[in-house]
Amino acid sequence: MESKEKYVVDDDRQPGSFSHNEQEKQYLDRLRKLLDLKRRGDWIMVAEILNISPKNAEISFARLSSKYHTQVVEALTTVIETRNKLLKRL
Repeated sequence: MESKEKYVVDDDRQPGSFSHNEQEKQYLDRLRKLLDLKRRGDWIMVAEILNISPKNAEISFARLSSKYHTQVVEALTTVIETRNKLLKRL
């Protein structure tokens, strides 16, 4: 099983240098929730959707300033939602 500790959401800030406003906190909570719902193979699916490598998808998710961050979050959300819909049908 994959360790969730290695997925630290990196917002490119020095610890304690800025306080998060409420909107930023909500977004970071959303990212943490996605990580909790992520399953093995999801990075591969996201990578195929975006035509990037699975490792690039994983790193882009953690780096808020990454070129692909927004697309990776959207693709991962789609993968998780689609899986949950399929499982509810069964």
